[in-house]
Formats: sequence, C-alpha cells, structure tokens
Amino acid sequence: KAPSTHPNPTTVPTVPQAKRKGNSVVHDLLKALFYKRDSNVQLSSMLRQHKFLTGLLERLDTPEGSVAVVEDLNRVRNIITRAENVAIHVAADWARLAEIVPDLNAPWAEIARPDDVLESRKLTVVPDWSLMDTYDMHTNFVYLIVTLNTETLESNLRPYLLLFLDLLMESPVRRDGVLIPYEQVVAALESDVISSSAALGLETKSRFSCGPFSHTVSMSLQVEPQKYTTGVKWIKELLHDTEFTVERIRVCVAKMVNDVAMRNIIEKNIVESWSCLEDNPHEAIAFLVIGDVLYGSSPDDFELRLNTNTEYESFKDKDETFWINLLKKYFVDAKYVVVRAVPSIEEQHRMSKEEIERIERQRADLGVEGMQTKGDELCEAMAQNEITPPTEMLTKVPIPGTDAIKYHPILYPSDEEDCGLVFIGWRGPKCTVEHTTLTACSVLMRYLSDTSVSPLQRDLLEIDDPYASKSFGKSNQEMASFNLVCSTKANGKIPVHKYRSTATGLTLIVAEVEGPVVNGYFALATEAHDDDGLPHTLEHLIFLGSELYPYKGVLDLLANRCLASGTNAWTDTDHTCYTMTTAGSDGFLELLPIFLDHILYPTLSDAGFITEVHHVSGEGEDGGVVYCEMQGRENSGESKGQLQMLRSIYPNCGYSAETGGIMHNLRTSTTNKKVRDYHAAFYRPENLAIIVTGQVAIEDLVRVLKPLEERIFSKGDRPPFERPWQTPVEPLPQSQDVKVSPFFSKQLVG
Repeated sequence: KAPSTHPNPTTVPTVPQAKRKGNSVVHDLLKALFYKRDSNVQLSSMLRQHKFLTGLLERLDTPEGSVAVVEDLNRVRNIITRAENVAIHVAADWARLAEIVPDLNAPWAEIARPDDVLESRKLTVVPDWSLMDTYDMHTNFVYLIVTLNTETLESNLRPYLLLFLDLLMESPVRRDGVLIPYEQVVAALESDVISSSAALGLETKSRFSCGPFSHTVSMSLQVEPQKYTTGVKWIKELLHDTEFTVERIRVCVAKMVNDVAMRNIIEKNIVESWSCLEDNPHEAIAFLVIGDVLYGSSPDDFELRLNTNTEYESFKDKDETFWINLLKKYFVDAKYVVVRAVPSIEEQHRMSKEEIERIERQRADLGVEGMQTKGDELCEAMAQNEITPPTEMLTKVPIPGTDAIKYHPILYPSDEEDCGLVFIGWRGPKCTVEHTTLTACSVLMRYLSDTSVSPLQRDLLEIDDPYASKSFGKSNQEMASFNLVCSTKANGKIPVHKYRSTATGLTLIVAEVEGPVVNGYFALATEAHDDDGLPHTLEHLIFLGSELYPYKGVLDLLANRCLASGTNAWTDTDHTCYTMTTAGSDGFLELLPIFLDHILYPTLSDAGFITEVHHVSGEGEDGGVVYCEMQGRENSGESKGQLQMLRSIYPNCGYSAETGGIMHNLRTSTTNKKVRDYHAAFYRPENLAIIVTGQVAIEDLVRVLKPLEERIFSKGDRPPFERPWQTPVEPLPQSQDVKVSPFFSKQLVG
C-alpha cells in the first residue's frame, strides 16, 4: 500500500523502504502475520477463524454450548482418523532402526497400513490414504508423520481443525481407563520425544514432505531410534485417547485468540534481531544506520531504529482488535497492484528482431570510417585507463609486531638488484637492516643486531616508526568539529555513537563491535528521476581513480597493503554504499582517507566513461561494463516485474526509476556530464555517512578525517544541499492488474 505521505518511523513503510531493516517493525509484523505458517491459511480465512474463536468463547459460557463444542471436537476426530483418511510417513536410517526394532509394523497395530509397503523403502506422494510411506534417510533420529485427510469433514466442522490440533498436545489423555492430567502428559511427552508439532497442511521444509495441501492436517514427532515404539504409542494416544475438556478448550481458545495478536511472532522477531546482532553485527548495525541516513530526522529516530526490540516489546500489549484492524486496512481494504510476468515467445522474437535491426542501422549510420573511429576511441580510452600508478605511490608495507601491525616506508633503490644497509630507527641494541625490493607489493628484509654488549631483551627492542598509527587523548582542538549527536546500544547490546561535523556536515557513526575485524560502510542517499542509471554508473566510475590517486585499481592495490579484503559497493533504489573490511584498525585508518578521496573527488574521466559505462566498438556493437551488466538482466522476469510494480505504485517518485539504467538510455541519453552533475548534487559531505563497525578509537578517526575536512574547505563554498527523498508519495488511486513479457530464462529455454 502506498501511504499518502512520505514514510517515517511511525508509519507502515512503503515497499522499497521496507527493505531497510529497522525502519518500521509494524511492516515486519504485518508481513509475518499475513504469511503465518502455523495456520497456512489466507488472510480472509484468518479473519473468519478469529470470528469463529471469539464466538466459541461465548458458547463455552453456557452448559449447553460447552457440551456441543466437546461433541463437535469428537466428531472431527472420529471423521479424520478413519483408516481411509490416514497416511503414515516414516523417515529413518533403516539399517540402524532395524537393529533396534525388528518388526517396524507391529507398533502401528491400529493405525498401520498393509505390511508390504515398508519393503518399498521410498517416498511417494500419497493418492491413496491407506498407504504407509517410508523414506530411507541418513539421520540419528526417526521422524514419524501422520497425515489426515479432511476432505470428508463437514463444512461447519472445518473451523475446529486448528483448535483440534492445538488440543492434541495440551489436553488430558485417558490411558488404561485412567485420566492423565494434561500437565503430566506435557511433561512425559517432552521426556520421550525430541520435538513435536501439528499443523494444517504438510510442512515443506523436510525432504519427505509432498507440499502444503491445505485439505490435510499433519502431526509429527521426532524421536530417538530406541524410542520408535514409544513415539508410535504417543501418536495413537494423542489421536484416539485425548480427552477434550471444557477447561482446556477454554484455555486453548483464549490462547489462539491472543495468538492472532502475534505474541509468538513478536517474540520470534526479537530473537531474530538478537541473533542477527550476534551472528553478523557489522552488517546488522550498518543497515539500521543506513535507514536513519535516508529517513531519520532526529536523535529519537536514530535510537528507535537501533532499538527495534524496544518497539517490538511495546506491541505485546496490543489486543487482537488492533492487529485485525491493521490487517484490514493494509491488506484487505487497500488498493493493490498485481504484476504478471508472463514470458511470450512472440514478444521475445519481436524484441530480438528489433535489436538485430537496430545494430545493423547503427553500423550503416557509422559506416566503415565511423566504426574505425569508434574503435580508435575505445583503444585510446583503454590505454589511458591502464596507466599504472608510480611505484612511489605504494610507499608503505605492513609489518606485524608483537602487539600490533605497523606501517613502514619502503625504500626504492635506483637499481632493484642493488642492496644497501640502512638504519630505520631501532631503539635498543645496535641494529642494521638490509632490504631488497622484489616487487611493488613485497619486501625482503634481513636484520643484524649486535647482542655482544648485553642480552637481547624484548622490551628494549622497539620500532620507532613515525608512520605507525598511535592512539592519543582527545584534544579539544582536534575534536572540535565533530559533535556527539547521540549514543545508544543496538538492541541493548552494542554501543553505537553518532557524530556530526559542524564544519563540513560529515556524519560519523561508530559501533563498538568486538573482534579484530573493522568494517567501513560509506553511505549516501541517492535518488534518480529517470532511467539514465546515473547512481549505478557513478558507483562504477568511483573506482577508476581520484584527484590524489588518479589511477584505475590503485584503491584495491592500496587496500591489499592495508590488510583489507578489497573494496566493494552496491547501488540500491534509495542509496549507494561503498564498503571495505580490514584486519585491525591500523590498516583501516590508512585506507579510510584514500577511499573517501575516491568518493568525494573522483576523476570521472571521459576515458573511464567510455570503457566502464557505454561505447560502440570497432565492429559497431555496443559494450561497456555497465551496459553489459544491464543487458544481462533488463528483460528478466524479476527485473521487469519489479520495475513495473514500482512504476505502478510510485508513478511520480524516485522509486519508479531504474537506478541501474536501461539499455536505450545508456546508449542515447546517459553522458559523462550528467554523471558529473549527479556527483556534485549527491556526493557531498552533508550527504555522506561514514559508518565504522569495530574496535577503532574515535580520536584516531577524527585525526585521519581532519585533512579531508581541510580539503573540503579548500574547495570553496558549495550550493545549498537539497536532501533527497523528501517528495510526498501520492496515494494509489486504484487497483491495477498489469502484465509484462520478460525473456525466457536459460533454464526455461533449455
């Protein structure tokens, strides 16, 4: 649903915004409820189920109604547990199980099907409900699954199915004429089985399932091989000997009504948020912060996004009416868009024919001389882009010490074969170092130390390295430009601090993630209003050099020296983000100003645009890294369907633009001047968030950013900055059903 105003943290977000984790927990909860797997029913059925359950509570308040409810539940059981409605699936390591249980059929005396079925040792989809299926699976456990066909159930009894399944695990059981209280049943069941579940339809996660099949119900137990007979006995007792009491029915109905309010889903989301922070804290925090970069407006917004679990907790007290009303508002009564991506052979042939004809016209228009000129331009551009950086630019080499990795200057003799003795500032016993330059990326070093005067002591042998990164106390002068905006803990676990430069507008976010790895995410809010692909093309051109490092690939060469696993980037609909990962903070601090120089001051040369974005070759064919990338996905079902969906929902918004660019625009309207103008508009310090996750001192970050801020000042005044994504989203006027025709995938064609 497209909201009438621009999304913010307190409203249900738009579809693209929902991709940003933490923008609104309401959207995640609604989506989880809509696709709730334990009911396996559509929204309309869920609403009817809720109405049925609330009516059931009223019936249980009268003696006559209570008796009728118990009778209905017994009728449900009697119908769906008839022999013709029962199918049994058993998955186990049969060789191991046969050693423990010689006769696998015996325990199923009242439920099992013909004995010879066990000999098949294979899984089949069960058209005949009198079969018992087995599946040979290498596992230490045995899976017992009973599927019950409900097609013969009367329509007025079908709403009882969810309640029936819920009661199976939480009701008394009559065993040998004695009624066992449900508390003892639950305790004994937990002791005998590893896991148990019951649901509408068949679970699709396991290898031996055969689809959802909403006309069935299933109950499954996971047991140890030696408890195979015990597990079968439990299934028989739960199905046939469960005693439906008014007290337990009332408790289960009340719980199910409350379950529609999604307490279980909320708890699951809280656990997942904590797990995400524990498993991948760097990315988890980065995406939360990027959401704030795009849509945040205050410290309260920042804290809200980084503490989604607090918001989850606040929803626990909402009753079922709250959720039902939200579901009706955003899923039932809302306008909708349906996009059908239906491959068409005729359409594919037409598009292929048009593309062949276009290339032929292009060749004819260029002529022989024109194609030769295009080929020469491409060769010249490639030559310019392949100029290697001077050796002196790669000036330092990391040398691990006893407690840190430090960076030392590389000395380049005039003759690489020449070896010399130099002093590099050792303190302690006399020492000389002999070095030979092997390549631009490696140094062979030998050292000689005179230890005749005194025994060599580890604490005396230190490297006096003026280039090493040193932590120091925060001085007022150096910290003056960066003010602390707010501090919080991501879901109460990881400290996160947000700073903003009063001088340049740069935003610095530091998350104190434990461990040796340091990650950097450099995010900018970017918005496009056409299909020229300017955000995407600019992202590619950033890596072709900067004002201080005007060489293609030099960023990755320097990254390797800083113990980084290279650099990377992505372009999304609403932002562009550049990333790097280093081992330790020393390399990160070395590489950070170099990477930011590429982002804020790239060369954006015409030669780079020709090779990286689009060109016409000497054969009259279109090429370019960006062009070929979009050529491979522009007409896929996923891309065409997604683009049409966004254009239908957001016709006058940046979400409707193809940020990667479409081939026609890349050929005809995308220019390097447009790329430069786009960079000037969005790649500004006010729009740049430097997100650092890892153990890095804020003082060190401010120190290495200080020269960058001075450089920003040296560039002079900038025009006023217009923050992207501020245009209100128009409401969807009417529902739409749109059809698009993508190309066949290779799998379909094959």
